[in-house]
Amino acid sequence: MMHNNIDFNNKDILITGGADFIGSNLAFYFQDIADTLQNELRTDLGTEYFLNPHDDYQTHTQANIIASINNLGFKPKVSLEQGIKSYIAEIKRLHGNEII
Repeated sequence: MMHNNIDFNNKDILITGGADFIGSNLAFYFQDIADTLQNELRTDLGTEYFLNPHDDYQTHTQANIIASINNLGFKPKVSLEQGIKSYIAEIKRLHGNEII
């Protein structure tokens, strides 16, 4: 399968860009992500909810990785929590104390 000049049949593709958590085929609520971030950042800022102007808003995220499994042999190795934890140093580097 080809997409944007990438041959997905080539199992030796090197993908860069810093994404540690690409997907797992599992559903996660956005609140789970916010709670994990606050836990790892050692903050207790709460979560502000507001009306969403979009009719098609979803309350969760779930990556469909079937094509990656079938075409690349991809197998998730990192949990959501582990993926977020691996980003904490980069978040702090980019935002410093602004996030706390």
